[in-house]
Amino acid sequence: MLRLGLIAVLGGLGVPTPADPWAGLDVVPASQPAEVVEWVDPVPYRPPRPLFTPAPSDASLATARFGGEPGWIRVDASYCVETDGRVGYVRVKVRLGRFSYWGDRRGRRRVRKRFKQAISRWRFEPARVAGSPRRSCFITQFNVLFE
Repeated sequence: MLRLGLIAVLGGLGVPTPADPWAGLDVVPASQPAEVVEWVDPVPYRPPRPLFTPAPSDASLATARFGGEPGWIRVDASYCVETDGRVGYVRVKVRLGRFSYWGDRRGRRRVRKRFKQAISRWRFEPARVAGSPRRSCFITQFNVLFE
C-alpha cells in the first residue's frame, strides 16, 4: 500500500513509473486461510491508583507569599510510589512564574517544604506488573496562584 502511494506521488512529479509495479514478483495465493491469533499483552501492567492525595493547605501556602503581591508559581514534583503504596523519594522544584519580586528564597523554601510534606502523605495502590507490586516514579506539575 505504501509502495503504491509512493509510486503515485513520484509519478505526479514527473518521475517515470513502471506500468505494473508488481511485475516480476511471484505472488502465490495461500492454500489455507491464515490463522487468526488474538493479541495478548505479554506483561500485564496496571498503573498505581491514588487512594489519598491531599494538597497543601491554603493557609500553609499563604505564609509563602512572595513579597505580598499576587502572582503564580510553578511547582515540579518528582516522586516514586513504593511497593507498599507509600511515597518514597520526593523532590520538589519551585519555579517563579509571574512575580516581579524574585529575591524571596524563604518563600520558595516554604512552598517546597509544604509540597514535600503533602506529597509524602500521599498513598497509592502500587503499580503491578504480572500481578506483583512494582516501584514506579512520576513527575507532576502544579501551578499555584497567589491572589
